[in-house]
Amino acid sequence: MPAPKTHAIALLLLTAGAVVTTSSTRAHAADPAKCSASYEAGQEQRRKGELVRARANLLVCVSGVCPAALSKDCVGWLREVEALLPSVIVEVRDVGGALVPDARVTIDDAQAQVGTSAALDPGSHRLRAEADGRSPATQTIDVAAGEKDRRVVVVVERAALDLGGGRLVALAAPPPPPARASQARTSRPVPVATWVLGGVSVVGLGGFGYFAASGASEAKHLRETCAPRCTDEQVDVVQRRFLIGDVSLGVSIVALGAAVWLYATRPELRARAEAGMLDGRGGAW
Repeated sequence: MPAPKTHAIALLLLTAGAVVTTSSTRAHAADPAKCSASYEAGQEQRRKGELVRARANLLVCVSGVCPAALSKDCVGWLREVEALLPSVIVEVRDVGGALVPDARVTIDDAQAQVGTSAALDPGSHRLRAEADGRSPATQTIDVAAGEKDRRVVVVVERAALDLGGGRLVALAAPPPPPARASQARTSRPVPVATWVLGGVSVVGLGGFGYFAASGASEAKHLRETCAPRCTDEQVDVVQRRFLIGDVSLGVSIVALGAAVWLYATRPELRARAEAGMLDGRGGAW
C-alpha cells in the first residue's frame, strides 16, 4: 500500500510545479497595451526633452513587456536619453561653508536626497532648502543636456528668534574662515628718470637765475664805467652770461616737461601677495 501513497504525492508536486510555471509564463508574457503605451510615450517624451519621464517609459519597454522588434528600438532610445539626461548633486551649507546635516531639499516641489545624484530634465529648476533653526533658502539653476552630477550649493542662514513682544533678534552667523586666496595689488612706482629729470630742471633753473643776474649786474657796471666806449671783449662777457642763462632756462623747461610726462604715463604694476604670508616688514615673501 505505500506505493499508491508515494505516487499520489509525486503527482501533487508535478501539478503544483505546472501551476507555478504557467503563472510565471503569464507574468512575463508580452502585454500589448502596456508595451504600446510605453513605446509611444517614451519616444514622444524623448523628442520633447522630457528625459526623466522618457527614461521611465523606455525602461518599461525594454523590461520584457514588448516584443523583441519593439524593445530593440527602445534600447537605442534609452541609450540616447541616458547620455543626454543631466543630473545635479545638491549640498546645503551655512554661511561659514560647513555642511548642514539635517537639511531637506526639494527640486521643483519634489523631494530630493541631499548629496545624492538627482536626474533632471534640461532647463530651469527651482531648489528650496530647509533646516531646523534656519531660514529657508531658494535658488534657481539652469542645467544643460548631458551635464552630469553638477554640484549645487544652497546656503541657509540662521533664523531669527522671537523673544516676545514682537522683538526679533537674528542669531549671529559664524564668521567665515580667514581668506587664504591670493589677492592682486596694484602700484604705480615713480620711474627713476622722473627724479633725474626733475633734478636737471632744478639745476637748470638755478643756472638761469645765476647767469641772468650776473649778466644784468655786469651790464649795469659797463653802463656806469665805459659806455658807450666799452670794448668788444667786455660786451661779449655780458652777452655770454645772458646766453648761458637762456640755455639753462630752456634745459630746465624741457627737463621739467619730460619729468611730468614720465610721471603721468608711468605704468601700473601688479604684485600678488598671499594673505597671512607677510614678513615682519609688511612685504610679501
